[in-house]
Amino acid sequence: MLRNLLLMLGLLLLPLPAGAQPAAPERHKVGIFVTGLHALDVSRGTFGATFWLWAVGPDSARVLHTADYVNAEATSVRLESTVAAGPGRTWSQQRVTGTFREHWDLRRYPFDRHDLQILIEEGIEENQRFVYEADTMNSGFSLREDAIEGWRLRGVRVETLTTTYPTSFGNPAATEPRSEYSAIRAVLDLQRTDWTGFAKLTAALYAAFLLCALGCLVPVNNVSFSPRITFMVASLFAIVLNMRAASAALGSEHGLTLIDGLHVAGLVYVVTIAAATVAVRRRQERLDAGQGGDAAALARFDHRICGAAAAGFVLANAGMLLAAAL
Repeated sequence: MLRNLLLMLGLLLLPLPAGAQPAAPERHKVGIFVTGLHALDVSRGTFGATFWLWAVGPDSARVLHTADYVNAEATSVRLESTVAAGPGRTWSQQRVTGTFREHWDLRRYPFDRHDLQILIEEGIEENQRFVYEADTMNSGFSLREDAIEGWRLRGVRVETLTTTYPTSFGNPAATEPRSEYSAIRAVLDLQRTDWTGFAKLTAALYAAFLLCALGCLVPVNNVSFSPRITFMVASLFAIVLNMRAASAALGSEHGLTLIDGLHVAGLVYVVTIAAATVAVRRRQERLDAGQGGDAAALARFDHRICGAAAAGFVLANAGMLLAAAL
């Protein structure tokens, strides 16, 4: 009896033969071909896409059924099919339409480009037992140049990655609170091509700038001081309202975009003109009181300050636009 127990213990302590080592993970080649983009909503942070998804491997139908669309709000699947693809392999495909979450970075609007992502993760097997392989040769897109109004899809790339979670999700066989799952990501390179929205969002800004510049042509004296201030107040009011409307349209209330920068330059311009107007008015009062001074020199000072402020606004706008474009 004791001899048998020692023999069994010795067998347990022997190293496993090469054939008994843990099996290599099951591999499936997966690809995505985009056929449509729609419902691009920067305010909600979503976009819609239609694409074909396929898998080739030992159990391709199961791979598509256990695929988890990590950043999807909703998906629908049509035209599922599975056919034999050789000994021990099958080829499965399906047509997917969905709405996906995306963080639209509009800081460089209207020169913005976006890497829209469709992230698919294996939902059951960890990567010790299952991994994706990207079918880069067949993945891509097929869209007309005018298929997305105001946008152009420049390319689609597919890549694999591993998603790590600091938990075992309660797996009693796990030795540590950690899980890794294979994932595949399709990245859609999207570029804006329409400047109509930019023109609408900045029209009031530049109109307010011209209104304030026209007010600078009014000389500062007892009669014209009030109308000149009225020009500036109207300009300031228009810029503030338009800035709020632009932020709401772009969904950028908590970030500084190019549009916000242009409006800030407009506010600085109006405030500068207001300060110059008050300074000129005070000097004019001393001149009227006979305390000395030169009326012609004061007028030249007023014109120079207004001209410098206008030039600063124009240069600031040109600089910001050029930096965003590059």
